[in-house]
Amino acid sequence: MSSHHCYYLVSHPYLGFISKLDVEPLSAGLSTQVTLWRHHVQFTADPYWRIYLPLKGEFRLQYLYEEVAVEPGYLYLVPANVPFRVRSIAPSAHYWLHFFSDSLERIQGLGMPFLLPVDPENYRPRFREIIRAFRSAQTCSGLFFLRNRIVSLLEILLEDFIRNHGLHFDGGQFSRIMEHIDRNLERPLVISELRAMTSLSGPEFSAQFRKATGFPPKQYISIRRISKAKMLLLRTRYSIKEIAMHTGFENEFFFFRIFKKYTGFTPTQYREKNLPGFAKKDNLADVLTGIP
Repeated sequence: MSSHHCYYLVSHPYLGFISKLDVEPLSAGLSTQVTLWRHHVQFTADPYWRIYLPLKGEFRLQYLYEEVAVEPGYLYLVPANVPFRVRSIAPSAHYWLHFFSDSLERIQGLGMPFLLPVDPENYRPRFREIIRAFRSAQTCSGLFFLRNRIVSLLEILLEDFIRNHGLHFDGGQFSRIMEHIDRNLERPLVISELRAMTSLSGPEFSAQFRKATGFPPKQYISIRRISKAKMLLLRTRYSIKEIAMHTGFENEFFFFRIFKKYTGFTPTQYREKNLPGFAKKDNLADVLTGIP
């Protein structure tokens, strides 16, 4: 006689989300004695998610309607494609991790940083392991290991977020409009085309759009073009001219000017500064010797 004990997971409400969760590593490191953040002096967005583990000091992420202090005692999940700027920097040090994820953008409530109270000493080893994994991610197994380490850190944040807020996905007419914008960034977009997707008058549409996104329609479209350009700079080998074409700019010179206006960097400088694949060498030495 034999016996079999079988267990099946059939209809868990989060199963579909977990099975489709995409996480693409970009970079990781340790920043020390940070007193200047040139990258976000003015409102701009990046196409990647961030996880921060502050060790000392403080800096503030200023969004349109809210400001978030980044300080020791918390683990932070910072959303992609949401414009912010950095201000009030006290000399600070923090571990950081950057990664791409389209799935996370669909979750309601993650349009602002999510904070989880932690003891930083318990999380130092995780970040050190991830940074080492970036260094050795030259094989398929190395890439799997790196992705799994990032997911194991992300799941701690998501578990707490879902426990407190549930798992809901964006919907409604302005969600559809924003998806339409993202799908059509490489061609001209006019406000009347977007307004036709609603039953609102011109002034009503502009007011409701600004309430939903924080920006007037034209400025929002420009921000999304810049975000897509950043993504292409980091995830493809397209030339600057090709990226300008794929993001709906008239020519590469106009793209160059607008990109620098929003980011403070030229497209080439941005690509070089954020080149994926390895932790920054100067930071890596600090991490591996346990400083600070």
